[in-house]
Amino acid sequence: KECAGDAITEFTDDIICSAYRACFNGEYINEGNGDSDSIKCSASHSCESAQLLAINQATIDCSGYNSCLNSRSIQSDQKISCSGTSSCENIKAKGSISSHEIICDGSRSCKDSVIRSKEEYGFVDCK
Repeated sequence: KECAGDAITEFTDDIICSAYRACFNGEYINEGNGDSDSIKCSASHSCESAQLLAINQATIDCSGYNSCLNSRSIQSDQKISCSGTSSCENIKAKGSISSHEIICDGSRSCKDSVIRSKEEYGFVDCK
């Protein structure tokens, strides 16, 4: 629970939430000045109820079980990947999952969520 409830703006590096509820209920912004900058939520419930924003080249990866569950908002200019079971579930109350490319390939990963493609030719893949 190292960064739980924090507001973190990171300009150059990854924001990594790799422990149970490590970034719970916080606000995390990555401005993506590098080629592979990202917000990584890899542990169970790691970014639950958080607000995640990736700008420019940054991406968001919700790979842990329930990793981004009930998030207030998940937004990226590039790509959002929801590969963990129930990882991006129930994002609808005040926000949405919004990006140019959205991949929901985990079991129930985007269930009961509002999904918005940012561009006319955006890509949404729900498997």
